[in-house]
Amino acid sequence: MIPYPNTRHQGLRARSTGGHSLRFQGGAPRYYEQTESGVWNGNRPSFTITCPQLANLSGSPTKNTNGVVEYECEDCKGFFPIKSDANGGWYITIDHITPWDVHIRDTAAPLPDGKISSQSARDAYNDIDNLKFLCNSCNSSKNGYSL
Repeated sequence: MIPYPNTRHQGLRARSTGGHSLRFQGGAPRYYEQTESGVWNGNRPSFTITCPQLANLSGSPTKNTNGVVEYECEDCKGFFPIKSDANGGWYITIDHITPWDVHIRDTAAPLPDGKISSQSARDAYNDIDNLKFLCNSCNSSKNGYSL
């Protein structure tokens, strides 16, 4: 079934799957897949929540050092600023408790056809019940696994 038969692309958008942007004109072959507009394609959504919002919503401990807000790492219990305030040192990151793709598939509300909308995937990705603060050292040492 074509979702939007009267539109130029029948409601589908081209997505590059060959590691190159759609504008790339160079020598490597390009492969495209068609995805429906508004349907999650399995890629990582973007964060719409910030560190201050997460701290306020989750009640995570913070402290103010010389006018810079620092957030507590839930693993090592150290306090770290956001990356822009770190001056090249360690900084705080937002991490998912359950891997983000698993959490999206488990919690996002499916459409009637069983697919997941982009908005529902983004909401599940930013679910504060599945987010925690980790310093960049603890986050990188877990190698993509949950702590």
